Amino acid sequence: MADAAYPEMVDCIWIASDRNGRLAAFTTGGQGPIPKRALALLAAMEDAIAALPAKTQARISSRHSQRYDDELNVLAGRGLFVYDWSDVHRTRAEAIGVYELMAAPAVPALIENLPAETAAAFRHVICRSIEFAEG
Repeated sequence: MADAAYPEMVDCIWIASDRNGRLAAFTTGGQGPIPKRALALLAAMEDAIAALPAKTQARISSRHSQRYDDELNVLAGRGLFVYDWSDVHRTRAEAIGVYELMAAPAVPALIENLPAETAAAFRHVICRSIEFAEG
């Protein structure tokens, strides 16, 4: 598989699972880092997100901008923790260089409970040393 090009200035979403099988959506703001394994699968990941049923309430962080409420509610409502590359809105001196938690699901989706086809799109990026949780 050839390396996919980074989608410059395109706010896209990639998915990772943590060591407990919980899922998180990472929105890049067109600048946030994307693991190579996720780059080639961005379209499949977004299609798989759309296939997830809305099943829970979102807990929105006080650090987010209200203009993202709908997106945060949709993603977290499907059981995903939602992280954003907020540095896109900061000066270089203010940058923190990490994705920030913007929303958490009341009931997290687990990769093992998803239909096989949907889970397949999310199995490519596993963060074995991380546990997604409310922060």
